[in-house]
Amino acid sequence: MVHLRSGERSCRRGGGRRCARPEQDWAKIVADAKKEGKLLADDTRAVGGGYLWYFVTYDLLGDDFHKKVAANSPILTRDQRESQRRVARGEYAVYFPFILTDTQSLKGLPVKAIMASEGAPYVLYGNIVLKSPPHPNSAKLYIDFLQSCEAQEIYAREGHGVVLDGVTETLPPDTRRMSEVKLLGTADPDRQNQMLDIAKRIYK
Repeated sequence: MVHLRSGERSCRRGGGRRCARPEQDWAKIVADAKKEGKLLADDTRAVGGGYLWYFVTYDLLGDDFHKKVAANSPILTRDQRESQRRVARGEYAVYFPFILTDTQSLKGLPVKAIMASEGAPYVLYGNIVLKSPPHPNSAKLYIDFLQSCEAQEIYAREGHGVVLDGVTETLPPDTRRMSEVKLLGTADPDRQNQMLDIAKRIYK
């Protein structure tokens, strides 16, 4: 989804068919009764993007919100790449959720990636050095590189969130909007079984 960003360091420099309309909230995008039969969704009942979206929005918007989404009879799928193109072909009006970085591969298709006004769930990726690695200095150099402006700009150009201030300032507007999206929350592994049981109850 997106990477967690913070402002711990800085590297400032000088110098068709829409999935939904901009600035709509999740309720308008997927819970509106007018969307019945028009929704394609990554499966909320199995660990993945759909489950992450469900987990975070369940905590934020509650059980009733998800019952309204389920009442719209979304088609649940695990074929993420093909789903995006099914919207482009006009089979469905909305596919959700999507991985922000995938929008780069959808350029030229009659679709528009929309980020809900509440923000986007995220997956936090971390880099670690193992205890007593065979080449500790090389590992530390690699970790340091990943936090450099050069590496963070690569992440940002792909639509990922970044951990340095100023990296996104020179990006094209659409890419910058993705990289700077508000972070909505992430899943808690300790609650996974409980939340999957609820998802299976709601989305049948």
